[in-house]
Amino acid sequence: MYTHLKTPFLDIKNYELDLDIVKLIPYYLAEQHQMIAIDKIGDILTVGITHEQDKHILPFLEQQLNCKIIPFQINLDDWLEIFPIAYIEKEKQINYIG
Repeated sequence: MYTHLKTPFLDIKNYELDLDIVKLIPYYLAEQHQMIAIDKIGDILTVGITHEQDKHILPFLEQQLNCKIIPFQINLDDWLEIFPIAYIEKEKQINYIG
């Protein structure tokens, strides 16, 4: 479904991510496929992916999250910078509260 389409690019360097939305994609999947959930409006989830070939996981995520996914190509260096901060900060918040 997604594999034949060229994914549009999204610059996420200055994007303010909602950590609750980021966590919609489990850490292990986000790390393995170098992706990050960017935004969610209604039942549409915007996901940034670093590699076109990882789009094969999107139908699985749609089914698991019960939403439509709109993929965007993101820069690998930006993902490498943002990904650990987004997931680690969320874990710190959970540990601090609990």
